[in-house]
Amino acid sequence: MSEATTTMDVDAGTRAKRAATGGEERTVVASRVAAICDMIEHHREAGKPLTSSQVATISSMIDDVAGTKAPPPRTGRRSSKKKRCMISVGSYEDEGVVGEGRFGVVFRARHRGTGQDAAVKSYRSDYDDSIKDDGTRMLLREACFMAACGAHPSVVGFHAVACNPWSSNNGGYSLVMEYVGPSNLGQVLDDREGRPLPEAEARRMMRQLLDGAAAMHQHGIVHRDIKPGNILVVADNNVKIGDLGLAKSMHEKAAPFFMAGTRGYMAPEMLLWTEDHDAAVDAWSLGCVMAELVTGKMLPFEGKDEMDQLYKIFDVVGVPGKRAWRAMKPHEDLDDDVQQWRARQRRLGHRNRLREMVPEEVLSRDGFEVLKGLLTTDPKKRLTAADALRCPWFANNSNDDVVDTPVADTAASRFQGQQVVVTGLADRHVIRWACARIS
Repeated sequence: MSEATTTMDVDAGTRAKRAATGGEERTVVASRVAAICDMIEHHREAGKPLTSSQVATISSMIDDVAGTKAPPPRTGRRSSKKKRCMISVGSYEDEGVVGEGRFGVVFRARHRGTGQDAAVKSYRSDYDDSIKDDGTRMLLREACFMAACGAHPSVVGFHAVACNPWSSNNGGYSLVMEYVGPSNLGQVLDDREGRPLPEAEARRMMRQLLDGAAAMHQHGIVHRDIKPGNILVVADNNVKIGDLGLAKSMHEKAAPFFMAGTRGYMAPEMLLWTEDHDAAVDAWSLGCVMAELVTGKMLPFEGKDEMDQLYKIFDVVGVPGKRAWRAMKPHEDLDDDVQQWRARQRRLGHRNRLREMVPEEVLSRDGFEVLKGLLTTDPKKRLTAADALRCPWFANNSNDDVVDTPVADTAASRFQGQQVVVTGLADRHVIRWACARIS
């Protein structure tokens, strides 16, 4: 299984054309996350490194999102300046590397005072010379996204942003989070050597993954790299979504990458570099994971490059119709090729071959309804994570083990489920909050 992760940065011209999403309802948590992301990206675009004071301020704002600190008092006065103290990685005893990738390294650690296990992640700034010194910014973004999930049982939990005086790669900071392991779903599937999971077990895992994804999407967070390698397996084969390093907020002004993910799990619109992709890309990735659970192998979507990958998808599920194709906002240079491909499939009487790849022997009709809905090429018609959980495959099998916390019981519950209509960067409440944290 391929684990190569792809990113494509947004150029300055594209960033200048973008405006923040307006006129949509979003949770207070989503607005705060967007405000933090925009603050981080403002420094990135200005080419200025974050100072230790700025990192401490943003870390404090992230703590607010996580609910670990109370929101600023509404006294009408600016908060008094205080020295913000961050925890130190020195408080943890290093117990060895548990994971290492292109973007960072993760250690298992134990708190010297409490004995609590944790995972400590440090980003590399040397993986790409074009984005040196971005380690701290990427770390803060990931911390913010994890904090927004409010310790959801199907998402790896956030603990803190910590000073790391021994780290030279990312400016001296690390992300402390819940320790989950030591296996990921990719390793579990590899160990099974192609043997599929029983449908009931696959359904139990998918219920948890969809619930975790729905919690992220509720607050405007798109993971963008869901794959077995980023799904951690805990006791009793329960699963948690991890590694939010490439995630974005749908409400931030300009995410740092407009293309991100692992090719074999990328949605068609991501392969086409659609800049305003949304949570539907995660739904597609979850469909790929689901197929892998019930068949024991990846769907034959592994292409040599983005275009080859796209055509392999079309070969299985069919070339999308004109309206669905336009919905993916492709480059006009591809129109003639796709039109010819569509015409050829019509001449040959091509039908969706997904059922051939996932026969009824391994997945029931109700289960296939979910899979086909997730692997729909038109992002506007694709099942959302929340809608998938309402399908009969889940609703009629409520005796499966389920996660304890419903989607609504996430970080939003700490703000009494407030909904705010936001236009521009953030609403006035969030701007006041951000200013109070900076002052």
